[in-house]
Amino acid sequence: MAKKLVKNPNDFESVIVNGCLIEPNTIYEIVPKEPSGNTPEEYFQLGSTKERHPFVSNTCSLSQINTGFYAASELFNREDKIKNNWQARAEKAELLYDIFAEPLRMYIADIEKIKTPTEDEFFDKNYAKKAFSVTIGEGVQFNTANPIQRFQLYIAIVEGEVCMKGKRDDDEKKLGLKSENDPYHQEAQYSYVSITKRKTKSQQNAEVEMECTYQFGHLLRTDRELLIGMLQYIGLPITKKSTDGELTNSYKTFVDKTPEKIKIFYNTIEKYQKDKESFRQELEILDRLKTKIGRSIIKKEGNTYYMGDVPLGSNAKSIASKLIKEPELLQTFLSKTQEI
Repeated sequence: MAKKLVKNPNDFESVIVNGCLIEPNTIYEIVPKEPSGNTPEEYFQLGSTKERHPFVSNTCSLSQINTGFYAASELFNREDKIKNNWQARAEKAELLYDIFAEPLRMYIADIEKIKTPTEDEFFDKNYAKKAFSVTIGEGVQFNTANPIQRFQLYIAIVEGEVCMKGKRDDDEKKLGLKSENDPYHQEAQYSYVSITKRKTKSQQNAEVEMECTYQFGHLLRTDRELLIGMLQYIGLPITKKSTDGELTNSYKTFVDKTPEKIKIFYNTIEKYQKDKESFRQELEILDRLKTKIGRSIIKKEGNTYYMGDVPLGSNAKSIASKLIKEPELLQTFLSKTQEI
């Protein structure tokens, strides 16, 4: 008889808890929460939003009436998408239980009682053993591949003591994630960062830098015209008459030593590789816009450039984008600048 496969309790999908993201197989580290603009100067000096005192306990415990493991938990009252949908609340509660509580069964045999807030004896027993408590402070780490540490991080987040470091973009906000200084997290004293991602990010940056260096050398040998166009595209002060040495020196000075420029150059290479013909066309348009005749047929009114009565955009790249999207308009522009 075949053995039944048992799911690894550490294999779970990333989940949002109280406006924060918790991912599998990730090591998080607690750091001070960055002061917001209206934080008193004293706390800026401390590097945190709240005063930290060596005799003040940084231990918090999971609230018996707000575990997040049953539908009526107050935790879900803060989630706009599900707060008025009891079925969704129940499903979220079951999901959180499966990820954070159920894996503790090897340590707490009757862990399922955590779903019932009226199980006073169960909670009192585990509070006494500090099973539902966590101590937080700068430098404390939580490995989400460890069921106990994952549960402890969950407690700190549910109790509002920690939040995600940094700002969230619009897409992240739509998912329910909150920025570090969002009023949603006003009670949090600490934030957390991913050490795992931080290392991965460093590795990714190194790979991008190596790829950019390779592509620069390759284009310098095989297609100088395209390389010069790319470097001008990202704002480097070079011309078509620049020597190989000047191009190399410019790259090392303005790109290789600047992470932001490396990323821009990398994105430009990707743009070219995605649609080579369109990108070369864009470079040609940009070249023609710089010429005397190109400047003569493109007139600026206010913040917008026009060719005749047709608005093209507010800068050279938006003009090029507009022309490429409209073939007839592009042909008109090319014919008018043909004698260049």
